[in-house]
Amino acid sequence: MKSAALWLAPILFSLTLAFSAQQETVKQIKVFVPDRETLNRIWSTGIHHEGAIGKVGGMMEFVAGGYELQELARNGIAFEVIVDDIAKQYEGRVPAGPVNAIGFGLGSMGGHYTFQEVLQQLDSMRLLYPALISARDSIGRSNQGRAIWIAKIGSSQSSGKPEVLYTALHHAREPAGMMSAIYYMWWLLENYATNPEAAYLVNNRQQWFIPVVNPDGYEYSRTTTK
Repeated sequence: MKSAALWLAPILFSLTLAFSAQQETVKQIKVFVPDRETLNRIWSTGIHHEGAIGKVGGMMEFVAGGYELQELARNGIAFEVIVDDIAKQYEGRVPAGPVNAIGFGLGSMGGHYTFQEVLQQLDSMRLLYPALISARDSIGRSNQGRAIWIAKIGSSQSSGKPEVLYTALHHAREPAGMMSAIYYMWWLLENYATNPEAAYLVNNRQQWFIPVVNPDGYEYSRTTTK
């Protein structure tokens, strides 16, 4: 019996890892919230304030996973599921297009660039516009050892001119800021020769960009969500 238990242990451990790696389906729910006490009971289930819509005295909407739904039921709070799988719903909104296209393209993470794709974008900018953008350089490393990359856009005329720093993706689940920064960088580079405003900014400013301030969090989001 002891030898059988030893033989089964690795299998059970592997199964545990497999089940834990499965992605949880996150739902959007609707709840009638008559008073502040009810709202506090909803917060006590672990439901996050982010994504909450509505106000006390009427219907409110929340984002909840399996555990939170169980806690709502345990506390006797009735709810209605209005979106069964939020991730799937948002996936359907991503327009079709080439992934990781140079310039104003789409990334493979719900339309956003992954951390690795951001680096590919920076390298592509340097390859195409070596006189206007520096090679990416690391300003340090994250807690998990990932490099935090920075690049500077400026022409030979911008030396000694005022400097500005753009940073993005401080919060792991907010890639829109990173996409805006990347798109702005491409706009400056692609329009430098034809657009007076772009030329002025590149010639009269030293513009520094850190598109991903929080690479650890962003990689965690990539590996745990669709």
